Amino acid sequence: MTEMDGRGVRKLTLRVPVSTYLMLDDLARAARVPLAVAARSLLVDRAVKAAPPLQAELAESARELIRVLPQVTGNLRQLVEHASAGGPLLSTRLPPVLTELQKQAQRLNLAARGGEVDGVRAEQILAKLAPAASKLNELARELNTNGRAGNEAWRAPLANLRAALEAAQ
Repeated sequence: MTEMDGRGVRKLTLRVPVSTYLMLDDLARAARVPLAVAARSLLVDRAVKAAPPLQAELAESARELIRVLPQVTGNLRQLVEHASAGGPLLSTRLPPVLTELQKQAQRLNLAARGGEVDGVRAEQILAKLAPAASKLNELARELNTNGRAGNEAWRAPLANLRAALEAAQ
């Protein structure tokens, strides 16, 4: 049964076998959309993708990882600004390295939010990332306070962060 309003189908009733209904219901629940939206998407040949897990559905270590990674990217963003203003050596060599580290952290954050990082893997990543993130935060705080830091102050936190992010890949 359809009702036409001049522009297209306004209402459509589908009669499907129970097995098809159950499949549609499972797809709709996984995507967290109404059943009608899932059916309409399939009718117009669009895939119905499962929604990412909710924060509460993630392991505690994965939630902690999701909390730490935005701090890392924020600190890296600050360091790019400090490096750009820090003289010719820092302003030419360091910003591309910091930007690449920032992109790696963002990719890892998206993977963790999407449920691609399980609890065990998140614990392994956190074991390496948490100390590096702490040192990076100290460096950013020192630069924000004093405006300067020696080359050694930059080297160790960035090397540790790079190692932690590369191990997470």
